[in-house]
Amino acid sequence: MIVAYAICSRIIATVYNISITEARIRINEALKGTEGGSVAEMELLAENLMVGTINHIAARVKRVKPSVDSFVLFVDESMKLIDESDILLSSSDPYRQLRNSILGDRVGKVLNTALLMTSLNISVFGKTESDRTIVPVVLASKLPIDHVVDKIWISLPQL
Repeated sequence: MIVAYAICSRIIATVYNISITEARIRINEALKGTEGGSVAEMELLAENLMVGTINHIAARVKRVKPSVDSFVLFVDESMKLIDESDILLSSSDPYRQLRNSILGDRVGKVLNTALLMTSLNISVFGKTESDRTIVPVVLASKLPIDHVVDKIWISLPQL
């Protein structure tokens, strides 16, 4: 739930051009009455939050530009979140729900999706349940943006 909340707050803040604080207030309003519950219920809530956020954003964008058919989520410094959270350290795969949500069928019916996670530390994120290959890309510390797009992102094998 921590990962879903953080990511959805940032997506909403970016799309609506509001502060992270305002985005969190909106998410908190939407989540009223869902506190507590079992681990399984919280995992489902986290997935529903991510899927609902992405589907909402997709519908909003498609009203203005119907040709939009893809969603790419970039998560920068993913290991930093794990390293700084005792809760996430206790999880064997803290990004499982994120992968399931972004790469799963529920969002995949609406958009073509990709998930790009960067980290200065290397860690095993577990097995993917999305039937997509995890492709490690080792980058230099600084690269021009056009190089990242043209030489790395576009040239990755179709997953």
